[in-house]
Amino acid sequence: MNKILIVNIYLLLICVTQICKAQANFNVTPTNQFATFLGQATLNNLPTEAIDSIAAFDETGNCAGAAAITFFEGVGYINLIIYGDDSGTPEDEGMNNGELFSLKFYDASSNTIIDYEQNGIVFLFPGWQNTNGVPLSNYNNIDDIYNFNCTDCTEVFDTELNVKIFLEGAYEVALGKMEKKLLDANLIPLNQPYNQDPWNYNGTESVANTTDFPANAVDWVLVELRSGTPMLSGSQPGTALVERKAGILTQAGFVINPNGTNVLFEMLNEGEEYHILIRHRNHLDIISATPVIAAASIFYDFTTNINQAFGIEQQKAAADGVGLMYSGDFTADGIIQVTDFDLWEAESAILETYSRTDANLDGVVQVIDYDYWFFNKAKIGTVDIQ
Repeated sequence: MNKILIVNIYLLLICVTQICKAQANFNVTPTNQFATFLGQATLNNLPTEAIDSIAAFDETGNCAGAAAITFFEGVGYINLIIYGDDSGTPEDEGMNNGELFSLKFYDASSNTIIDYEQNGIVFLFPGWQNTNGVPLSNYNNIDDIYNFNCTDCTEVFDTELNVKIFLEGAYEVALGKMEKKLLDANLIPLNQPYNQDPWNYNGTESVANTTDFPANAVDWVLVELRSGTPMLSGSQPGTALVERKAGILTQAGFVINPNGTNVLFEMLNEGEEYHILIRHRNHLDIISATPVIAAASIFYDFTTNINQAFGIEQQKAAADGVGLMYSGDFTADGIIQVTDFDLWEAESAILETYSRTDANLDGVVQVIDYDYWFFNKAKIGTVDIQ
């Protein structure tokens, strides 16, 4: 059996057993007119990977087809279905006979979309026609190589984040660390709790049993890495979310995975600057005053003083001088105000609870939680945390 037949069978099996789609935001509308484009894709004359993808666009910018690269025996193969326009609808879904098309390549390792060019100009391919899926006559050779050049692609890599924070409600000056009363009472939920408004984070961080939490666990927190520059005023944030992860906060203030390992971020570009934003379900969120540089390992300590958080009075100084996140933002809207008191008043006496209105994280909602709110009321978070 020759190589072409082997590869074609492999490509067919891949497309039968899984949906061949791009991992980038290529939106395709399948129609009853289509043809197949075959070949090999390389990036800077090096093999592409199975996590990469390729797409075809018609002359008006419609994405007419998209597929994951098929990686086989060290080669990245293109098996791309390019759809035609459905004449029975008013929309333009794809190609018309004689229309030219272009190719775009998505490099997953750098999160970059690259045009196929020749002599520095985006190349327009001729010869599309409806073949009912049969490979196009000009593009039916799996040995034809289409090289995509990218001079500024920066590889995305895993970054190990070490960040330190203290929650006012749980911090004990005499100990120099936070208490773990929620853990001791088996009240910390097994699944991360930020899968609801206002966070709507759909991460799957969890443990199977309460005994699987680290022995020094305080609570869940949500960590975001953001690009851009934070704003002191205005209605729009200056930073944009790049990636976020839920983690377990330890008594010493470090954020780790539920299994005790360091939190990894996978979508950062090496050498670029990011700000760290920490969210908690009933403390005022904070964002780092200075950016960190993406590298294999990042460290940032919010606890050394209150100026480690961006903005004016975004943290409270403890009696021993460390910086604390303000307790009392029960509604988690970035402002400690009357609405937080209203929420506490509606459920001001609860035992053995994991509640937003439990300001000191002891598993009981009572007057002491009101006291935290009272002394912190009128604290306003910066634009980027709201």
